[in-house]
Amino acid sequence: MDHQQAIASWLRRRTRATGVFRILGVFALLLLALIFSFATFWVVFGIAWFVFVWISPLSFEVLLIVSGVALVLLFVLSFFTDHRRLEGEMLSASAESPRIVFRSGGLAGGFMLNPLSGGPGMLFRGGGFAPLVLLNPVVYLKLLSYLLLSGPRFFMAAFRLMLQVIHGAGFDAEGCAAVLAHLCETEGRTPFKEAVRALPADRDVPKVLEQLRTLPGVVFLMKSDPPGLTLTEEFRQDLWKIRPPDEKAD
Repeated sequence: MDHQQAIASWLRRRTRATGVFRILGVFALLLLALIFSFATFWVVFGIAWFVFVWISPLSFEVLLIVSGVALVLLFVLSFFTDHRRLEGEMLSASAESPRIVFRSGGLAGGFMLNPLSGGPGMLFRGGGFAPLVLLNPVVYLKLLSYLLLSGPRFFMAAFRLMLQVIHGAGFDAEGCAAVLAHLCETEGRTPFKEAVRALPADRDVPKVLEQLRTLPGVVFLMKSDPPGLTLTEEFRQDLWKIRPPDEKAD
């Protein structure tokens, strides 16, 4: 077994281990998605019952249908929601939460949101303290939206992770190993044309280059002239360590 074959064997083991962890992650995310979706369904059911009981009471079966339709709409809404932006707005709203101070019987209290934890805190005034029980309504609304969208969000995360599992199943260990072995022998930057020449003739060049991007120690130098790629020194040393014993002896 030469160095290239040793790298290919290592890549196959790495790919299998990564695939197992990703599959476990898919099951964990699906479980969380089911738990949050189940909870969201009954929260929506309770809200619908509370609203319609004052307008026109609905039967239990109709409320179930309304809750189911609302849950489907939440899935659609989650697909078009920028969750990172929603999290950022929640944090900014908590930091800007207004304070309402009151005093009673020598004890002073107030209403504010802890900008760090996003939860209630304690406000000390004049030798007394009171628990903070009222938060910014905007924060409540955004937090509720975030929780209601958690079920669909976990489903989408599981779907994206499953796509990674499928793509990982087609990982070209031999093609990537050919390029990595060549980069190990080369100091500094290697132009793309030279790196591609190390590939066997039957390999899909764009696919191999895209898969090399997923390896943490491969650096793509797109702004260099000419563009190329190289290895981090740590990754280069790791690859040298998996050389066959006969090559290490040389």
